[in-house]
Amino acid sequence: RVLAITGVGEDLAQALSTAYEAVNELSFVDDDNNRQMHFRTDIAQKAVRRSIKIGVMGSTRGTALKPVIDAIAQNTLQAEIVAVLSNRSDAPILDKGKALGPSVLTRFVSSKNLSRHQYDAECTSILEEAGAELILLVGYMRILSPAFTRHWKGRCLNVHPSLLPKYAGGMDLEVHQAVLDAKETHTGCTIHEVTPIVLQKKVNVQPNDTPETLKARVQAQEGTAFVEAIHLFRRRLLPAAASAADSADVVRYSDAGVDIDAGNALVELIKPA
Repeated sequence: RVLAITGVGEDLAQALSTAYEAVNELSFVDDDNNRQMHFRTDIAQKAVRRSIKIGVMGSTRGTALKPVIDAIAQNTLQAEIVAVLSNRSDAPILDKGKALGPSVLTRFVSSKNLSRHQYDAECTSILEEAGAELILLVGYMRILSPAFTRHWKGRCLNVHPSLLPKYAGGMDLEVHQAVLDAKETHTGCTIHEVTPIVLQKKVNVQPNDTPETLKARVQAQEGTAFVEAIHLFRRRLLPAAASAADSADVVRYSDAGVDIDAGNALVELIKPA
């Protein structure tokens, strides 16, 4: 009297959809044609709706963060920003963090008298205190220590204003000037981990472009690229996240709304003698 159905898919949501499609193909009725089949409709819904907790590190305005904030507010991205840190006390990105409310840990972290390793360890401690699972580097102007990149491997995304590996060594307007000097026909932005490229967005270069106009159009794609990359992280499709043992998107029985002990008790109750 108990039937188990397993669905498969690229991610949990697709697997659930496949499973419930199979459920709808089944029909158990009594002699009077009354439906006698009962099944749960809440399996794994908690896991599907689970929000990724995001920590942000930035040194400038954080323009690329706004599309992420908007996508969360519009419920098109299952995520929550829990911390915004900056190495500059006057960085406008801190204002974006404060605008999200007191639940977001927004903090200037001074590097005075700290080595790079010590500074990054302090940032990691703050991010973990806030519960961050994924780190976004949005206009972050510090070089990360090896210990930081190891700790957040598969869970740290940076945006660069070019189509890497091109112009990898440049920053801000100098990248766009180099693109124009090279007479490139297109440029764009790249979301990447420490080394693997996650995704890129292309932008056409116009004949009358200046570094400032080109920067504005590339920057407009950076936030969208971040949103897409976070979706990939949730689905465990990033190059490193898929193999990270402590990936934030591991689905546990409790996330799926399953109580193993209660399930076993139910089986004992209804199984044939």
